[in-house]
Amino acid sequence: MAKKKSARRGGPEEDVLRGALPAQVADVYDAVDAALKDHEAAKNSNFKMVFKDGWKRVQELARESPRALQLWAFIAEHAGPNGAILISQVDLAEAIGVTTRTVRALVRLLESRGALITVREAGGCIYCLNPREVWALAADQRRWAPFHTRAIFSKHSRGVLSKRLTVATFRSDAGDEAMRKLEQMAVPCR
Repeated sequence: MAKKKSARRGGPEEDVLRGALPAQVADVYDAVDAALKDHEAAKNSNFKMVFKDGWKRVQELARESPRALQLWAFIAEHAGPNGAILISQVDLAEAIGVTTRTVRALVRLLESRGALITVREAGGCIYCLNPREVWALAADQRRWAPFHTRAIFSKHSRGVLSKRLTVATFRSDAGDEAMRKLEQMAVPCR
């Protein structure tokens, strides 16, 4: 195996003395840098995962209630990476082109089918999608779903804001005490 000659005078030993890394070590550093860049690129904030249960939900709602599908899709599109959003019923109704009465009926339908839960909060309701259906964080983080919600307010309600609000942390396993407590807190918006 032939030794590569250094492009500089003095050879590879002198390069190391000047602080340059040998080719093998430099290759490792380059690979680590590339992996870190790939990891950062994987944190795509505009990406949502729709799991098999979510696709079943889409098919079911498309067949039985297209308006409910429209509401579910709006929430899925605009929710934070954990599937939660804080928005007033007026703003939600305006966004999907229905009345607030229709929004309430659609929310009740989606809640009854386990597609979302609703937590009443100042300025609106926090709509939390089922993490087994739609999620944007790592799939293994669905077990503990931290609800840092994205808030959306129209100009007429509170000006244009984007605010994060920590609501609750609960385990997504249906039998857990924390889940039962959160479900008891959930009150349909009226």
